[in-house]
Amino acid sequence: MQCPRCSSKNFVEHKYEQVKVDTCQNCKGIWLDEDEILLIIEQKDKKFSQELVKRTVQNSFSGVPNSERNHSLKCPKCNDKMYSINYAVSSGVIIDRCPNEHGLWFDKHELEAVQAYSEYWSEEVSKRQSSFESILENAETKRLNDLDDEAKNDTVFFTLSKICIKILDKLT
Repeated sequence: MQCPRCSSKNFVEHKYEQVKVDTCQNCKGIWLDEDEILLIIEQKDKKFSQELVKRTVQNSFSGVPNSERNHSLKCPKCNDKMYSINYAVSSGVIIDRCPNEHGLWFDKHELEAVQAYSEYWSEEVSKRQSSFESILENAETKRLNDLDDEAKNDTVFFTLSKICIKILDKLT
């Protein structure tokens, strides 16, 4: 396998969060097969510094910089040009993905940033879940009581309310 970043062929397979990953010994980038990121995110063995978590969260919602869009990294499996994505749409961690779903490329420290981001928001949702539920319940009750007859027939509002409630039910 050839490294998409530095063209080295010096990869070592090792376990990271109990998942076998391929790491370039030259640039320290990591190649993950398509579904391996989900397995890694589920693990919470590795601990991250508060500085990394803070820096990662501060970079959230930053989009994909032009410098990342204009590179030409190639998939080490099929050699097609990969495209840059903002992990989880808004993390601010820009990774590269094979268009043929062979896998994901993480430059040095990006995998840790993805984990820190995911764990931070997972903890935040858990901490605030009861508050979210309470706010939604109060808002729905107030909204239903305050609606005029025309608004009560607004199927979009009722559909969205029901979807929110179902999502919250699944989270609990």
